Amino acid sequence: MIRTLLSRLIRREDGVAAIEFGLVVALFLPVVLVALDIGLAIRQRMQIDQVLHAGALAAMRPGADVDAITDAITAAASVHGALRALDLTVSEACFCRNAPTITVGCTSSCTPNARSRAFDMSGRMEYQSLFLSGALPANIRNLQGRLRIEVPGTLGS
Repeated sequence: MIRTLLSRLIRREDGVAAIEFGLVVALFLPVVLVALDIGLAIRQRMQIDQVLHAGALAAMRPGADVDAITDAITAAASVHGALRALDLTVSEACFCRNAPTITVGCTSSCTPNARSRAFDMSGRMEYQSLFLSGALPANIRNLQGRLRIEVPGTLGS
């Protein structure tokens, strides 16, 4: 009697599809979650670039200064909720167009009356992973964007 019951259970195929589905989901779900997490990190990195480009647009306005650029970047970052923790750095450097590799003071004079400015902007933040929080090394969690814009034109003596 036990032998016939066991042989009948072994021959039945009820539930095989559910078992196969469970095995496939167990294999592919981690892959999908990791891909989703990496995609979100890439999206956040692209958002950092977008807010730095807002700073570049502000730098191109006449009379732009570090404060105006910082305000523009901060306003653009506030649109993206995740970027509110952005560590932002904006600096200004001046140079003579006839010697662009030599940085001069922004009040210095250049010959022949051709001083230009450059604004360096960088934003950094740590990516808060959804699924891989302990598995990601620090160099991958730190998202960073940099942008340098040289403002053409004469800025005075």
